[in-house]
Amino acid sequence: MNRWTISALATVCLAFQAIAQETVSPLPKGTVGFVRVNAQALAASPLVDQYKKILLSADKEVADAFLKRLPVDPASVVSLTGILWQPKPRLEPLAVFVADFKTPVDLAGLAKALGTRTPVKTPAGELTSGGGFAVLSRSGKSIVAGHPDMVMAFASAPKVAVPAWAEVWNRSADGAASAWLTTDLSVLPPEVEANIKRSAWVYLQPLRGSQVAGLSLSMDAKDAVARATVVYNDAATAKASRNLTLRAGVKNLGDVNLESKDKHFETFELGRNYYLSATYTF
Repeated sequence: MNRWTISALATVCLAFQAIAQETVSPLPKGTVGFVRVNAQALAASPLVDQYKKILLSADKEVADAFLKRLPVDPASVVSLTGILWQPKPRLEPLAVFVADFKTPVDLAGLAKALGTRTPVKTPAGELTSGGGFAVLSRSGKSIVAGHPDMVMAFASAPKVAVPAWAEVWNRSADGAASAWLTTDLSVLPPEVEANIKRSAWVYLQPLRGSQVAGLSLSMDAKDAVARATVVYNDAATAKASRNLTLRAGVKNLGDVNLESKDKHFETFELGRNYYLSATYTF
């Protein structure tokens, strides 16, 4: 390998590193938990497709009329995320809703549909509010919704600095849905921490030393798999602590019988079946 090839590879690596550093998750400092649904993956799943066909066939005219009234195109939704966070440590967590789209959102149209005020420009982005509810467009393709005070506080909050949260946010992009919650009780309000220690502390002992734990769901043409995972901040802690990963899934989700589709298919295949497995590291 000559020096020009090495230089080219080094340049590519640096470029990818720069892109990775510019990719910022929307999780704010003080994040307690989040639930993220990847609309594109969910819409493509065979399970959802079955329900979609049932609903549309039940009353297509009503469904079409409803979709026409929406100020955003449902097909352009990339992900929907509910985030629980604490602007100040040890206080009661707050909640906001974040939606990301493939195409720009018509905030004026959204305000009209919601009955809120005409959008105004703020340092954080365009804002429409009314009736104790607000929607902030931080960029043309991303909106934050919730109580006006919570939305503005969220928009001005610094990003989360805990490595484990950055890791689980990246993981949440892979499946159809993910839910993650902190396992670091020191960030929770005293009364919540005390209640957990009274009622469930013995069950949480295997999680000591961990930062976050969560459940992710992924679905493809035939299988649905749920994974429960615990994430640690560093490898030493993970090795010293009990690390349990559970996997549960459904194989042959559509209960397809290949022999009934093709008489020449000679290999026996199970119908819809379920499984559960666990990996225990110590």
